[in-house]
Amino acid sequence: MRITILLTSLLILAPPIVGADIYKWVDDQGITHFTQQPPMSQPAETVKPRGIKPPDDAEAKKQRESYWDAFKKDKSQTEPKPISAENQAIRQENCKRAKENLQKLADNPGRRMRDNDGNVYMMPEEQRQQRMEEARKQIKENCN
Repeated sequence: MRITILLTSLLILAPPIVGADIYKWVDDQGITHFTQQPPMSQPAETVKPRGIKPPDDAEAKKQRESYWDAFKKDKSQTEPKPISAENQAIRQENCKRAKENLQKLADNPGRRMRDNDGNVYMMPEEQRQQRMEEARKQIKENCN
């Protein structure tokens, strides 16, 4: 509630502030100041703020066209490229393997595995979940 009152008060007071004069003056120590009220003991120069010049129609049109050209260029770079027949066959094979791996991991939670030395061990649940997630990612990449 207080914030609303504060913001409303600022909006009511804003128009006089925007149209107010700005005074530039230098103090005894050589520091330049810009204030809304002139100092009592020093001479001050009135400064008119520079406004923002709206672009002319030709300039605005040129700017819009350059933005549009950049947009079209970016869009063309993100469009998917056609997949060759060889790559499509590889993706289908990878899709098939990923689905088989996911099915095996889902069906056998206590599955025995062999390490590189030929030793048999039980796959920990955390590792099983991680491999299932990897299989899902491979399916998403290769099966669509």
